[in-house]
Amino acid sequence: MPRADHIAGVVLAGGRSRRMGENKALLDYRGKPLIEHITGILKCSGLETVIISGDIEGYDCVPDDAPFGGPAKAIETVIRRFPDYKGFLFVPVDMPLLEPEMLQILMQQKDGAYFIGCPLPAFITPPYSESNETSVQALLDSHGIYPVDLPKRFFSAMKNTNTPEEWKEVTAL
Repeated sequence: MPRADHIAGVVLAGGRSRRMGENKALLDYRGKPLIEHITGILKCSGLETVIISGDIEGYDCVPDDAPFGGPAKAIETVIRRFPDYKGFLFVPVDMPLLEPEMLQILMQQKDGAYFIGCPLPAFITPPYSESNETSVQALLDSHGIYPVDLPKRFFSAMKNTNTPEEWKEVTAL
């Protein structure tokens, strides 16, 4: 595994949040904005550098080259702008139940990885190449990134929150 100081954590926060009805990154989660919670998870995973992909008012962000082009385009923007990192751990802003230990499993895969059945979070390592892919899964496939098993104890942590109903479920836990 590359040294953690050569890996950047990236929070993918450039979506419109249409189904939620408000910016997911700024939702209150346990007393702080969700973006800060997710950033904290990355730091607890051992990452010193955390990049926020998107445009969140009040935060230092890396705007997407193709705003609202989806997470695959956001991933490409970050890789293109920061080519010297030995790896990127990409996490969506809307998965508040992620745990540092899960992310460390991904970072232990020297050739990159994601969990079977879920293309995000994903650890992407060099060589980086340009792609015209529009889905995260296709982008990972084009980079030769393969899935790994997620230990069963983490299954419930893989919950996206895209709607107010899903958010209510997650915050009730």
